[in-house]
Amino acid sequence: MGSQQVSGATRPMRWDAEHGITLLDSTGLRSGYVLGQSGSGTWGTGQVTRTEGGTRAGVWDADGKLTTLPLPDWETYSYDRGFAVNDAGTVVGNATGYIKNPATGGNLEVNDAFTWSAKDGFRKLPHLTDSRTLTEPIAINDAGVVVGHSSKDGKRRAVKWGADGTISDLGTLPGMADSTAESVNASGEIVGTSGDDAFVLKPGGTITRLPDFGFSAKALKVNDDAWIVGNAELQPDATTAVVWDPQGRMYDLGAMVDRTHWVPTEGIVVNNRGEVAFYATDLTAQGSTKIVVAKLPAV
Repeated sequence: MGSQQVSGATRPMRWDAEHGITLLDSTGLRSGYVLGQSGSGTWGTGQVTRTEGGTRAGVWDADGKLTTLPLPDWETYSYDRGFAVNDAGTVVGNATGYIKNPATGGNLEVNDAFTWSAKDGFRKLPHLTDSRTLTEPIAINDAGVVVGHSSKDGKRRAVKWGADGTISDLGTLPGMADSTAESVNASGEIVGTSGDDAFVLKPGGTITRLPDFGFSAKALKVNDDAWIVGNAELQPDATTAVVWDPQGRMYDLGAMVDRTHWVPTEGIVVNNRGEVAFYATDLTAQGSTKIVVAKLPAV
């Protein structure tokens, strides 16, 4: 799922190999973006801008029908948005607003994380520290485990919220000042980025650096078979899409496509069918950018 420009407006859409692009419900919207989808592709969530004004979180069901979420009532928020959704239709996101800063008397922006479901409505997720900035829940698995980042010492810190809402500090790689968790699979394996490096955190283990080409790398998504997709620099400012297998070995996606046609640039997602999607430059079409789907290597 994602978005497409239609007559100058950004419209939410779903794509599959059989049907191509299908536009999703955008009734009453100026624009809509899908920012996350469930593992089966049944649900999508993101942010929508309403015709009457205001940005809200939205969730689309299997038929493409939109439910626009209200704002939580914990504060006077300006807007909210959904980042991820699981196959039960539970959305994670955050709401942004302004409160009085007790130190200065001025306004202080806050980002309060939440889960939402049609059955239970909003549930507030705690921050890691007293700071209410930089908190973003990025992914949720079907067990209700949420990962993302929160603020610690003014930096982003990778965190996990258990199904009961309890928050845990996932730490950083040695020598790195910050971290963020990007994805969690069914078994609880977490991937993300700490400083300039990609990491994996297996259940019961410690945060571990993934191999790269000696430069920056990011881990973006992990599937239930523990395949990870992300990006790695071949040299400074030259990035390629990569995957890491369940043993942690890295593969350049450029080796999986016709190099006279495609130059992979960024990873997007890996699914449980063994397919990986990534952005690539199309050398046959004036260097335009396309989304390419390829099969994972047999190992």
